[in-house]
Amino acid sequence: MYSIEFIGLPGSGKTTLFNDTSNYFESIGVTVLSHRNFYQILNDYYFSNSKFSKNSIKSKFFYRRLFKYLWFIRFTMSNVRYVALCLFSIFNMEVKYPTKVRFLRWFIKESAAWEFFSKLNMSHKIFINDEGFIHRALSMGHNVALSDRYIKKYFRVCPSTDAVIMIDIDWLELLSRRTVDTEPFTLIFNVQDEKGRESLLSKMNINIKNIVRLFPNSRKMITINGSLNPSSNVSKIVEALNFDDSSLSK
Repeated sequence: MYSIEFIGLPGSGKTTLFNDTSNYFESIGVTVLSHRNFYQILNDYYFSNSKFSKNSIKSKFFYRRLFKYLWFIRFTMSNVRYVALCLFSIFNMEVKYPTKVRFLRWFIKESAAWEFFSKLNMSHKIFINDEGFIHRALSMGHNVALSDRYIKKYFRVCPSTDAVIMIDIDWLELLSRRTVDTEPFTLIFNVQDEKGRESLLSKMNINIKNIVRLFPNSRKMITINGSLNPSSNVSKIVEALNFDDSSLSK
């Protein structure tokens, strides 16, 4: 399974590029897998042409959650240190308890999706995440300065995707793109005003620069200009990935 993930500041265009890149691959006959369609494919895998197919929607919902947690357990068994580090980081975030629960749910779903899709017997597939393993370190440390020691440890234990797409953009430019009322992360992190939004973006900008600086040479990072038109960036991404059909059959 070929896998890529995006990393960038809030508002830099991760979701837009994720959608455009996914559409490109689907247009050439590649099956795009992500945490966004995880439940849909999980349903098709377990409930189509099986005894579960006649069950009620409520029953399917129960079993879907059960399978999700079972796949997360399988992920944990092979990534114990990574899971332990993320759980520690989530429960030490300086946010309200409901926000910690939200991050925990995201983490479980994304991890279960990775484990499930990596074991899925399907040719011509590519796993794409608009917010992947590396970006999770940025979001968990949104309001603190991530130390070099923490970042290096995170890289040592987190699963490795085939490519990380880094969206490079001046954080000051992002301030003018949205406001505190239209920025999704301000609601998640309970940011009340523009001053708080500016402070948070500034801290995250420092962290992302340190993540890029300490990015291991053994991994592949593709840097694109977040100020460019998304369609032109999709072409740059596809060209830089430089893989063939054999990569999609792994």
